[in-house]
Amino acid sequence: MKKQVIILSLLFLLAFGGYTLRPKPVANRVWTRFEQTGTTLDGWGWAAQPWTGDDRPCQKIRADIKKALNANHDPDALIAEYKAKADAAPKDPQAAFGWAFAAWRVATWSKEYQRKYSDFSDLPDALASAPFPKTYNYARLRFLIQAQVRPMPQLEELGKRLVNRDPKDIDVKYQLIKVLRQVPSPPENQEALKLAQELVQSDPKSALYYQVLGNIYEGAYLDFGFKKSDAQKAIAAFQKSQELLPPDDKDRERATAAIQTLQNNMETLNR
Repeated sequence: MKKQVIILSLLFLLAFGGYTLRPKPVANRVWTRFEQTGTTLDGWGWAAQPWTGDDRPCQKIRADIKKALNANHDPDALIAEYKAKADAAPKDPQAAFGWAFAAWRVATWSKEYQRKYSDFSDLPDALASAPFPKTYNYARLRFLIQAQVRPMPQLEELGKRLVNRDPKDIDVKYQLIKVLRQVPSPPENQEALKLAQELVQSDPKSALYYQVLGNIYEGAYLDFGFKKSDAQKAIAAFQKSQELLPPDDKDRERATAAIQTLQNNMETLNR
């Protein structure tokens, strides 16, 4: 029964100022080590290390890239510039951070860029090739990119540390929800639900946040007892997302399909 239910993916058009779709499958594509194994070149020890390093270099790189984009710097040239630095010095954490942040920031700058710059698959290994500088910004960027490429349960504690450091970081919260949903258990689901509710509260006009909220209630309904109240809350969230979406947005069709499937399930199971 569960396999017959359409579950909306959390990877909608991630347009809340933060994220993009994973690249579509490409014939003969060579998958990176991280995509294949879920393990970075340096393992997972870095995720638990304290942030005691000097964060000023990463802060400056962030500021420089944002300034360049605000000044309408060509995004292709900007990424190429920082990638060249990373290629020339693969063991330099600042160079790796610069390329990764340039690619990430460009891809999240607008929907136009999202369509073009959506493949982050090379970045986890690039960030792992350089010694971890034990800084907050480096850890945050690695978390965001690795959760986007492949949300692994090993990222959960790091995501929680990042949220504790900055409770208003909606980008981290969004990716942490994806990580939490890799372990379908009531405690993780409750944590994901709390984060999704916080996202909705932070921007009540975001259709994406209501889609995420609907997904979590839908998952609770399917995985934890088919409680009618969970299905009803999922339907309400999907309906709210439809109200906020443009008339021609394809996510409206996805939401309609999810609502119909949930309603059918409730009728079939009578709960």
